[in-house]
Amino acid sequence: MLNKNFFLKLLTITAVIITIGLLLFNTCLNKYYFSAFPFIVIYFFALTYISHSILVKISNIRFAKFSSLYMLITGIKMFVNIGFLVLYIWLQPKFVFPFLISFLIIYFSYTVFEVVSLLLHFKQKNNPPVIVVH
Repeated sequence: MLNKNFFLKLLTITAVIITIGLLLFNTCLNKYYFSAFPFIVIYFFALTYISHSILVKISNIRFAKFSSLYMLITGIKMFVNIGFLVLYIWLQPKFVFPFLISFLIIYFSYTVFEVVSLLLHFKQKNNPPVIVVH
């Protein structure tokens, strides 16, 4: 099962991104608002949750195989993201600029979060906690 702590952190980063985005779109970036903004955040929430779940589940296999599967999952995510970008731009060409800027900022935010979470997972896994009894 996926770490409850990761899920809570993922919910927190999602809430922060939605809050900051909506504050910006309701103030200084009002003319750039597009209604799909919250859906982009939900999309990345789901994508990050699914990929992190898979990577944590397969983290017990040998490193060489894990690396190959990590690259496969990253490649699949890349093509899914490209498909999402092309589909949205094709359906809503009027909002291309704000959509692409929002997409890239959110993409990098979730990518950094996921990489840091995976690094912490492996660090904790390789260094089990020491219990000191007095």
